[in-house]
Amino acid sequence: MANKLFSGTLILSLSNSSIRIISFILLPIMTMYLTPSDYGIISIVVLINTFISIILNPGLISATMRLFYDYETEQDKIELFGSALILFLFISVIVCGFFIYYGEYLSKYFLSEFPFYPYGIYAIIIAFLTQTTKLWDILYRIRNKIISIAIISFINVLINLSVSIYTVVYLDYGVYGRILGMLVASSFSFIFTFSILIKYTRFNFSLPIIKKIIFLGYPLLFGIIATAILNVGDRLIIEKFLGLAKLGIYETAYKIGTVPIFLSVGFKKMWVPYFYENVKSNNIKDIKKDSKAFISILIFGILSLLIILPEVYTFLIGTKYWEGIKLVPPIILGTYLLLLSIITNAILSYDKKFKLITLFLIVAAVTNILLNIFLIKYFGIIVASIATFFAYFIQFYLSFIYTKKTKHSLINSKIFWGSIILLIVSSLHIYVYGVYFSTYILLSKIIFVILFAFLIKKIFLADFKFK
Repeated sequence: MANKLFSGTLILSLSNSSIRIISFILLPIMTMYLTPSDYGIISIVVLINTFISIILNPGLISATMRLFYDYETEQDKIELFGSALILFLFISVIVCGFFIYYGEYLSKYFLSEFPFYPYGIYAIIIAFLTQTTKLWDILYRIRNKIISIAIISFINVLINLSVSIYTVVYLDYGVYGRILGMLVASSFSFIFTFSILIKYTRFNFSLPIIKKIIFLGYPLLFGIIATAILNVGDRLIIEKFLGLAKLGIYETAYKIGTVPIFLSVGFKKMWVPYFYENVKSNNIKDIKKDSKAFISILIFGILSLLIILPEVYTFLIGTKYWEGIKLVPPIILGTYLLLLSIITNAILSYDKKFKLITLFLIVAAVTNILLNIFLIKYFGIIVASIATFFAYFIQFYLSFIYTKKTKHSLINSKIFWGSIILLIVSSLHIYVYGVYFSTYILLSKIIFVILFAFLIKKIFLADFKFK
């Protein structure tokens, strides 16, 4: 079971993080050909895309996956996905039409420099095109067709990369070329996944099932909105008060700081069904062992990134973005806490405590927004990265305290606090030296990382077998 979990985690991490992988691969090229203001435009496109995607999917994906395990017959499962597809299409047409019509007015009110035409329109279209992919992804994960997901994601990555590089580097389209790459890749995914869903469901649906999806998913709506605020709300405030150029620098730092997410997203997608199945069969021992393994690997990965961060900036990031390196450590720490929440939120979801998940996220989101609004004008973009850390800390710690009271508690307090202290100490060299490079220092860091990996294996993974 553990072998299935972690092999699936690896495949899905690579395949479902296609957008992050593309952004990371393109980072050296784009920071060479695009200005910080161009990167600011890309950040706002992602912000609009994320916000609209939330409205198009108010908890429906999570609700569909949870309801799947309540149905026994294949016909009921077909009707479940058919109902979800009908609901997606209905909501998407209405919401996207609204934002295309009123988007320019809203953009002028909330943003200061962003040109809604054409970039805002492209963001809305991309949001529409990506919705069926999410539903298809759930269907194939449940059916354990992980390789198929990986293949389609790889093709999507290839299209996005090819179009972006060709239009930015060779045609000199600038930021328009990067967004065009996103649009073409999203169009491919929509055509493919929509045809698969139609073939599977043949538009079979049930009004009672639609009501169940809405009823179960709706409480997550505010939590999902809160998640979006945590992810992109700071960008909105940076653009409003500091401009697109500062936003571009922050966006670059954020991409580096959230690298662990695209390496762990497969774990999130595999962990939820894995956790549900094993709790249902009362196999708690394996769950505890595998969650401990994930936490240990996560600590090692994030510590390694913090140690080699100056080298990452030296080799991957254009010099006009180097001031952003000091923004990265708080973002990395926040990312660590966000990934730990995968474990605690799975416990809450299994117990159908969706309202608690929502409440914790809202508290975190409000904290993030208030810190940014009141402090960013005086202390600059460093406030955004520190606010990210505090917000994710609050969100995780509330769920951590609650789940410790349940019989499914999986995270040890000593490991949690010890890891936080370790990661904070490991980031201090960045504030002392900034961006620097030395062959001797790099070799020393590599030796340290190898020794730490050995220590993790001996202490935390002694009983875990990698196959």
